[in-house]
Amino acid sequence: MAIKLRGKFTSLALLLVMASFSTAAVAAVSYAGTWHAYFDGGNTGTCQIRIARSGDLSGMCKGNLPAFKVSGDVSGNQVHFGVASTGARFSGVMVSSTHGIGHWENGENSGAWYIRKN
Repeated sequence: MAIKLRGKFTSLALLLVMASFSTAAVAAVSYAGTWHAYFDGGNTGTCQIRIARSGDLSGMCKGNLPAFKVSGDVSGNQVHFGVASTGARFSGVMVSSTHGIGHWENGENSGAWYIRKN
């Protein structure tokens, strides 16, 4: 009897783990595509972002500083990306399948950002 229950609990646990991964994957797929972002605050500018079906995020930004590359990921509706060359960090949420909002910081500079799907 204990072996049968253990097998059922193991199956249930595996099913729950698989469901959590597939939910994040489905969310990332719905955000896949090209996006345009705006950021303001201590620095201002725009970004061209690509979100892959896997949730990987990459892009190029420009503004009142020289152009810089960003990379990060989307998991569920959470967005995180950064700038390796400066240490700037962007984080936020996808509010819908067509736009998201968040906050960025880089040392003493910080501000808001907004992203919309092209």
